[in-house]
Amino acid sequence: MVELIVNADDFGLSEAVNLGIIDAFQNGIVRSTSLMMNGCALEHALCKSKENRALKIGVHLTLTSGKPLLNTGTSLVDSNGDFKLTSRYLEQPAEVELFEIEKEWSAQIETFCTLFEKPPHHLDSHHHIHGWEKLIPVVQHLSDKYQLPFRNVGVIKDLAIPKRTDFFTDQFYAEGVNPNFFKDLPDLFKDFSLEVMCHPAYIDERLRQLSSYVEMREKELAILKELHLDELHYQLKA
Repeated sequence: MVELIVNADDFGLSEAVNLGIIDAFQNGIVRSTSLMMNGCALEHALCKSKENRALKIGVHLTLTSGKPLLNTGTSLVDSNGDFKLTSRYLEQPAEVELFEIEKEWSAQIETFCTLFEKPPHHLDSHHHIHGWEKLIPVVQHLSDKYQLPFRNVGVIKDLAIPKRTDFFTDQFYAEGVNPNFFKDLPDLFKDFSLEVMCHPAYIDERLRQLSSYVEMREKELAILKELHLDELHYQLKA
């Protein structure tokens, strides 16, 4: 039987995103989420997490959106103080200092520990940038330091670090969002553990300002809520 983790990314991005993730947890198959520590709705996410303590929360390590928590990473930011890397980091020639990335990501993890008074449940990253080969030393150091499982993407599968699952898929996204997606999983991943990334949300103006992926988030939410576990042949995990 497939052990399935359905993880909602972008917790903290906006209040409407937070409310969609909570709805997918309370009334759907989401059991964990990943929090953007520089998100504009961080305090709202913290409040909602206290009302939903069974929801497992990790850190969505961020290097490609918004501003860093620390002001010391001069190689990481543009003239406006925003992260200069984007979702197209593999195509960008921008030089970044690995020690500054490690300091920033450590700050994001430590801030979580301070706010929640406990370690995060897991680690992953916005745009999967922790799976970038260039960042292997950073990921390895953070793994050794915090002993937390990372999302199994990119080069991570070849590293001797804790991983959340045997496999990961980002196919429940954009054109891949359809009601049959989860019904087909048991045939594709028999006897393995699998993490599925999702982005359930309601829509507000802040989300439209911050993301190009907007309307499909509501469709994701609807599908995640309409699935009936007794009809699906997998074991849901956090």
